[in-house]
Amino acid sequence: MEDITSILEAQGCERHRDEATRKLVPEYGTGWTCKIALSGEPGTPFRIFSLVLRPPEGAETRVRLDSEAYRVIVAAMNFKQRTRTLLAYFHADRLHYAVIGTSNRLESDHGFFVKQSDGAGDFKPIAHLYKSQVYELPEYLGISEEVRSRQPTPDTYPLAQTHEEFYFPAPNQIMDLCMWARDRGGSAEQVALDLGRPVDYIRGAAGPYSDRGKEDRHRHCQ
Repeated sequence: MEDITSILEAQGCERHRDEATRKLVPEYGTGWTCKIALSGEPGTPFRIFSLVLRPPEGAETRVRLDSEAYRVIVAAMNFKQRTRTLLAYFHADRLHYAVIGTSNRLESDHGFFVKQSDGAGDFKPIAHLYKSQVYELPEYLGISEEVRSRQPTPDTYPLAQTHEEFYFPAPNQIMDLCMWARDRGGSAEQVALDLGRPVDYIRGAAGPYSDRGKEDRHRHCQ
């Protein structure tokens, strides 16, 4: 068990985040919690990032993020993932071990990882698995239901945050089916028919089916 609090304080992790937040909400201070989340319904073609804030006393509110504040807050919070990876490699070097990467197919395809952090690893044994297959793996290995049913979170922001809130436009099962169909040349119309969802929802979940969309996605991953 490693306490990374002092490392993050030295890096200015929360200081940078809080300074950017106060430019939008001057009263933000001690006792407040926050996270970044996408606004709008999952699967809709246009969604924007908002800063979700909860004061010590009072209701949760949302403030639209401008691009500068978004970049500063995300950059600051990435200190956490990179610090964890730094320590993982310290112990790997110390013990003459290899670091196993945890990225799966969905994350790699969409570029959902922090460079030189959770995207790092000496080898990545589940990189070819869809997200739903990742959930099946621990059941096969006999991992307890308590662990398997726990809601995944990157533990990055003070407020609990899911991957769907921050990045993915649809639940894992739908994302996987859209990717499976896209990789095999299936049409958005057929997937929409199979899932009983609007075509625009499917296009928003899997990304554009055009060649331009594929180029943009791979450029993002690189």
